[in-house]
Amino acid sequence: MAIDAAQLDKAFRLALDVSGKDVELASTEAKDAATKAEQLGLAGDSKEDVQRVAKAIQTLSGKNVPPSLDKLLKEQIYVADTLSPTFADALAFVRVFDFVVSSDDAARSSLPHLTRWFDLFQHQPRVSNHFSLVEISLSYQPPKVLNSLSLS
Repeated sequence: MAIDAAQLDKAFRLALDVSGKDVELASTEAKDAATKAEQLGLAGDSKEDVQRVAKAIQTLSGKNVPPSLDKLLKEQIYVADTLSPTFADALAFVRVFDFVVSSDDAARSSLPHLTRWFDLFQHQPRVSNHFSLVEISLSYQPPKVLNSLSLS
């Protein structure tokens, strides 16, 4: 289930309440966040959606959120492996915002999937109600061609 613009405000309030300014989100806090998101209707319509959001929220616990999130986003558009944002995206955005703001282009480019997702999510409606826009330079780098392949 996608979060519409009105629900995004609710999701950010919950994400800010859950995450605060702590560097680490405890596993129990992550479980509580998943439960609250489900109760508020921010975790999806189906049991599968709720499970995907809960699993994604667990990825956001701990101290090494940026590399974990980059790995998670390698083959998916949004944090809970959905086609549109969910509460898991709002929580992830809150968790990595300071990291992205304080990182230079080189640091961001070392986490390309996180950077792509962050830039996509920050342009969602109403995100600017809670966070200022971060200028991000995205550059396309084509995949390396293996020596054994010939393009002739």
